[in-house]
Amino acid sequence: MTDLLRRGDPVVGRLRQTVPVAALPRLAESLSDSEGSVEVDVRVSRASSGIPLIEGSLRGHLRRDCQRCLEPVDLDVSVDLKLAVTGTGGEELAPADFEPWQTDEQDVTLAQLLEDELLLALPMVTRHENERQCGGLARRLLEDEGEPPVERDNPFAVLRQLKRD
Repeated sequence: MTDLLRRGDPVVGRLRQTVPVAALPRLAESLSDSEGSVEVDVRVSRASSGIPLIEGSLRGHLRRDCQRCLEPVDLDVSVDLKLAVTGTGGEELAPADFEPWQTDEQDVTLAQLLEDELLLALPMVTRHENERQCGGLARRLLEDEGEPPVERDNPFAVLRQLKRD
């Protein structure tokens, strides 16, 4: 992905690209596998103040591990972007309808910014929508839950008898 955010460039451009998850190492690290891709459709321009503005969307079909059963869960991720890339304390430079994205790094890339947005869009705890979709140990525990509890002799039953006497 080209760097469309270099400071001072009078950039106005549009990027429509399918990016493999493997090309986004921090995102790939948080997923079950690096299969899949993300559809990127962004437009980069400059505000009258000179800061980069990014508008567009990210769409992807990703796979993470279910925290209930540790088996893969397919996720559809969708992010709509409307960001103004500012330095720390530069929020007032951002147009009112844009969210400030603050950075002091001089060489921030569009790929880093988009990867950050994708990571923020992932659920904090990934689980199958319905626990019945879970496999492995979680499924066995759910199946055991439906069985009636086993009756056991109460070791204190003798004490109850003594108390009555």
